[in-house]
Amino acid sequence: RRHTRLQGDWSSDVCSSDLDDDVRGALGAADLLEEVEVLEHGIETVVGPGATALSGGQMQRLAIARALVGGPQLIVMDEPTSAIDQESEREVAAAVAAVAAEVTVVIASHRPQILEHCDRVIEIGPEGVISERRQPQAGVER
Repeated sequence: RRHTRLQGDWSSDVCSSDLDDDVRGALGAADLLEEVEVLEHGIETVVGPGATALSGGQMQRLAIARALVGGPQLIVMDEPTSAIDQESEREVAAAVAAVAAEVTVVIASHRPQILEHCDRVIEIGPEGVISERRQPQAGVER
């Protein structure tokens, strides 16, 4: 799904204020900063209406960056790797794993690759909780 509200440059699409350090930090945490900095105008590069020039993985990582501005304690993601290719899924999963070291992340997903980065997985079905498992190797126990 394309986001029609994304129309400005990288900086304004991440944060509506001029907090360059926050924007750069959020882009870095979402594994986008290096890609953006090589563009001719860096974070001032216009993304364009609906961000149609971005890949699905870039769109998802941009959404992660937007969620990080302001220093939240919790981020909730619904199917963050749906509708993207396997390489983009790996990039998004890596960005989520990096973010989860600093912020509590709750993910609703059917895709097993993103769940590999979770320290706790709860499977829910029509009748409620089906199973629960901990994966302490995936992250710091919180």
